Amino acid sequence: MAQLLSLHFDARLDTLHPASCPASGNGPTEFNHGSKFWMAHQQGLTLNGSLVHAGLHTRLSGTGWQTYLDDDERGFSRIGAEDMDDIGMQGIMYPRFNSALAPRSLFT
Repeated sequence: MAQLLSLHFDARLDTLHPASCPASGNGPTEFNHGSKFWMAHQQGLTLNGSLVHAGLHTRLSGTGWQTYLDDDERGFSRIGAEDMDDIGMQGIMYPRFNSALAPRSLFT
């Protein structure tokens, strides 16, 4: 099965369990904007270590860091929106994707 590498720009986490994201105030749904990467991870479709939220601008759920810990468990690294200017596109793309892409074919 092919696995996805993801560079998620202008990002919110979108790695939340569907039950943790009420949709439009109507309670949790089976699929919502915040659950797509969670579902991909659950189905084994993502390649851990090759997933990046770039330009992250989001709030955390709850009162602690559990949202980031859950994101880590799903294999994502995070680059804050304010950090993107400092490291630039080269710093975002190459260190994270070169080693993951080396043994694989890339189709565009």
